[in-house]
Amino acid sequence: MKRLLVTFAAAMLLVIPLKAKMLAIGGSFGMSNLSNDSFSSDRGNQEFSGFLMLRTPLLPLQIKAGVKYDNSSKEDTIIGIAYNTILNNLSYFASADFRYHIIMTPVTPYVGVGADINNLKYTIKTVGSGSSISADTSYAPELGVNGHIGLSVEPVKTFSIFIEGYYGQIFTNDLADFNNKNIADFGGRAGIIIYFF
Repeated sequence: MKRLLVTFAAAMLLVIPLKAKMLAIGGSFGMSNLSNDSFSSDRGNQEFSGFLMLRTPLLPLQIKAGVKYDNSSKEDTIIGIAYNTILNNLSYFASADFRYHIIMTPVTPYVGVGADINNLKYTIKTVGSGSSISADTSYAPELGVNGHIGLSVEPVKTFSIFIEGYYGQIFTNDLADFNNKNIADFGGRAGIIIYFF
């Protein structure tokens, strides 16, 4: 009897993942803003991300890992010379989304938390007299954390679409260019997730 129960449990663990559409790829597009006391962009800027995702079959949890790119820019003038400053960020992230499924509907509100490794690049570009001068500063990878809240709609079992807002902190306490203070990373995005098996 004990052996029969163990065999049944093992079979269930194999069957559930096959029906749960566990593995997926996804992507998103949105508006972002990177800022702190010494840098604040004039407007939101484009943000792109792509990720792999694993959906757990027994818990309302999805785990994502991927790459995100965003930038923020501002225009300024010093001694009558116009220039642009651009803060770029290429980050590698992992996050966990805790989802609450509304019964009998494909609509799913969720909240998530995550961590990332950020590769920041700071560019100052001066334009004048028909020429431009650009100076780039790249920094060592920096750690960050973020939280997000969103809404997912799954019209069929093979894909879902989502919208979410997010806020994070990039720890930059060793970067004098940013006044030795953390950089805020916030914005909103929409995307799609395609499930395979």
